[in-house]
Amino acid sequence: MQAKPDYLLFVNAMFGIEVPKDLPPLVNAVGPILSDSYPPLTPELEQSLHTHDRVLYVAFGTHVILPFVTLAKIIEGVSAAISLGHLDSVIWALRSTARKQITGSSFARTAPNISNAGKGTVATYEDLLNNKHPQYHFVDFAPQRAILAHPSTHLFLTHAGPSSANESLFHGVPMIAMGIYGDQLPNSMRLSAAGVAESMSKDDSALASTLTAKIVQVIEDSEGRYARDVLRLQRIAASASRRKILAADLIEEVMYDHELRFEDSGMGRGRARRPMHLQTADMRMSWWRANNVDLWLAVGGACGLLIGVGWGIVGRWGW
Repeated sequence: MQAKPDYLLFVNAMFGIEVPKDLPPLVNAVGPILSDSYPPLTPELEQSLHTHDRVLYVAFGTHVILPFVTLAKIIEGVSAAISLGHLDSVIWALRSTARKQITGSSFARTAPNISNAGKGTVATYEDLLNNKHPQYHFVDFAPQRAILAHPSTHLFLTHAGPSSANESLFHGVPMIAMGIYGDQLPNSMRLSAAGVAESMSKDDSALASTLTAKIVQVIEDSEGRYARDVLRLQRIAASASRRKILAADLIEEVMYDHELRFEDSGMGRGRARRPMHLQTADMRMSWWRANNVDLWLAVGGACGLLIGVGWGIVGRWGW
């Protein structure tokens, strides 16, 4: 595999979350790539966000399906945070395939730490999933960016997928990052290191209490460091998101170069008249030349010769 590509490569990422590194001219970090518009809130979600001011948004992506025991612990931890007064509502995007984990006898189980307001009884998981509890709003599909952009949304419990993380940063919402698999796991650590999230494991033996503690930690933000770092990266993300225009410009550059740097053979594209204008010179050199091995050998040989001559003089004169 080549150390550097001979084609244009865009990465939907930004430094600040990704570790800064030197990149060749054909590789560009142009993220976060976000649409200038997005689906609006549904009337139900708009009403829910309007009537609450400390909302937790929960979404684990399209493909993540958590088992019932994990979902139950998450609900327990979130409900404890609500009971403590740190949250007053939850909007949870949970697709029908994921909802099937709460079926049969578990459907009628009592959800811990939750009373069903207005009924004078405890709430079951069925009550929650059917939106019969005033502090829980489950939806199959959520207009995620509209929810994150709303001022009532104070925290995002996420699987730390790249798109979700980018959207949360762009709209300035801190996160609880619970990576499930793949790149979500290192993403969780990067978000935590950047100061915009608290990371945790889905396999935590005390998942419910750990989740409650982290929610309280981020929401209280006693030292103001989460708010400061979220604002810092929100501004960086807003600036970096304009690099999609740079990406379009680079595509044009490469197209113009490709169109006119080849000879016209009369039978299609001929011999290249010059190298790609964004390709570094070392890509056209042997490893030997690109790493200056010949120069280092020459310097080493000269140093060895000087040392040998000096040693010979010392030996001859007996010094």
